[in-house]
Amino acid sequence: MIVFGALLTPEWLSGLSWRAWVFAVIVIATIRPAAMLLSLMRTRLTRQERLTAAWFGPKGFASVVYGLLALQAGIADRELVFDVVAVTIALSIALHSSTDAPIATMLRVEPPDELPGCRQQAPTDEKSPAIAR
Repeated sequence: MIVFGALLTPEWLSGLSWRAWVFAVIVIATIRPAAMLLSLMRTRLTRQERLTAAWFGPKGFASVVYGLLALQAGIADRELVFDVVAVTIALSIALHSSTDAPIATMLRVEPPDELPGCRQQAPTDEKSPAIAR
């Protein structure tokens, strides 16, 4: 991940063709959500859960590996393949991390009262001594 992140410089981003950006937007906004919705069709998930999974769904580390492998391979247009993979990943990170709260609000997704494996935190009162600061 460090190597991948180090390759994403402002100079690199500004040198990308508009086609790479359009491809990334199409993949993130339509192709990937459609594939997720299709795979979740016959599940017991609610509509909100399916839509949430379609937008945020599992993201694979494999894309980073494949992008770096394409860059190292002797294939034609390896830089173009890496550029398209990398801009799609970078845009996905930016879009998904900046839309989590608004999308959850729009889809009326409420956080669970209790997460499995997590202990409930005892309520604090203002008179109790503060933990070492």
